[in-house]
Amino acid sequence: MLQDFRHASNWGDRWRVLWARTGWQPEDVKLNWPRAKADVDSFVRFDPSVSVVRQCYAGAQLAGATALLLWGQLTPLSTAGYWLWWLLLVATGVFTAWWLHGVTRPGLVLLDAGRLTALVLLAGPAALSGPWYAGLLVWVGVSGVLLGQLARETSRPVSPAAS
Repeated sequence: MLQDFRHASNWGDRWRVLWARTGWQPEDVKLNWPRAKADVDSFVRFDPSVSVVRQCYAGAQLAGATALLLWGQLTPLSTAGYWLWWLLLVATGVFTAWWLHGVTRPGLVLLDAGRLTALVLLAGPAALSGPWYAGLLVWVGVSGVLLGQLARETSRPVSPAAS
């Protein structure tokens, strides 16, 4: 897109490149710098099959990340606390993506358990009263049970027929 923006001779076309549909090129750019089109007939949709346990765990983590985002906006934290909060939100997104991608790395369960522990240590003291505490207990309980199921699931050897 930036190449098309740079190569277009007309300023109107340059700005249209930024807002036009995907794959659109100005006529002068199309003549001088043609781009190979993707073959949509051979397109294979990325859709890894993951277990129901992984899907439920990922859903719980995304719900927890949403609550954590809200909690971080409503609760004053120190500068270090905000950095830790931000890092834990990013880690939640990365680990959830790994689970949904079907990753079975050794130690992923332990890394994710460490992330959950860090979240409890960060949010726990500030959430010791009211609805935040009840929500934290429910979320940790559900996450712990599902993570235990994932630990059993990832420790099972994969049969050659399944791969």
